[in-house]
Amino acid sequence: MMNQRGLYGAVPLAHFFLKERLRPGDSVVDATCGNGQDTLFLAGSVGSAGHIWAFDIQAEALAMTGEKLAAAGFESRVRLVQAGHERLAEFVKEPLHAVIFNLGYLPTGDREIVTTAETTIAALQQAKALLLPGGFILVAVYTGHAGGGKRMGRGAEMVCSAFAARIQCLAGQAAEPGGDGAVSGDC
Repeated sequence: MMNQRGLYGAVPLAHFFLKERLRPGDSVVDATCGNGQDTLFLAGSVGSAGHIWAFDIQAEALAMTGEKLAAAGFESRVRLVQAGHERLAEFVKEPLHAVIFNLGYLPTGDREIVTTAETTIAALQQAKALLLPGGFILVAVYTGHAGGGKRMGRGAEMVCSAFAARIQCLAGQAAEPGGDGAVSGDC
């Protein structure tokens, strides 16, 4: 996570934050599993007693995630769900310690398939209802593609206003490799 340059980018920063808060046995949702990097990290963090639900609409993303989990011996800790994160409550019925979102597009996939503000807002509302006291939602939004800046603005505004009575909301801009910006908020 930390390299010679420190915490560089949204993923290492998110993992740094998560490492300090997740515990063995926790139940967590990866609302956008993508290439599986976050799901693998989460599965290692919650241990064999924990459980992860990893959502993605693309079969390619779930296949990559499944391969990484199998190579690490973590597949029994994770339920892979081929569905949009706006359907979170259909698949998750138990209280959650954390929900993470890494919004944008699948790095190796079709860059026209992106998360939208509407589906993310629906997912955030469902996540809020399932969150345990002391639980948290972490959102990273990649703005380096069409619609990314709009999503960041609407998403950050919605998250911070919806949770204002219960949490602290932090948003910041971080440079990403290749010049793509990332905005991260922890809620």
